[in-house]
Amino acid sequence: SQPGTPQFTEQFPTSVRVSWAGSTDNKGSAIDFYRLRWWVGQSANGPYSESDGNNTSRVVTGLTPGQWYTFGVYAHNGAADNNGYSNVPGLATIRMLSGGRIRVAGQYKTALPYQRVSGVYKLVLPFVKSSGSWKNTS
Repeated sequence: SQPGTPQFTEQFPTSVRVSWAGSTDNKGSAIDFYRLRWWVGQSANGPYSESDGNNTSRVVTGLTPGQWYTFGVYAHNGAADNNGYSNVPGLATIRMLSGGRIRVAGQYKTALPYQRVSGVYKLVLPFVKSSGSWKNTS
């Protein structure tokens, strides 16, 4: 049977955790793996990337801040139909977080509002220098 539609958590500018409910009916043949597939943009057209595994949750990395991505998941087992793949239950689309643009040494670069602290990304509040002292902009 089809796995659940992808859901998103732990979203950062270049990564996101994608999770789904496992298949409930395997037609007598155990699920070998789930294939997570993603396309750049708001539809499942053109080139894609994919990841296979036995789990129902994956962290996808290497994504572009501010870019849209469309995700779908397929279950695979020894069934003869669709070469063993289920139909995709539904597609889910997400836009990655994006940072502001700042000028560094004459070039504009993306400034991400997150900092990795002890292996965990945390939101960093921006500060500006005003009258000789640093002040929180929030």
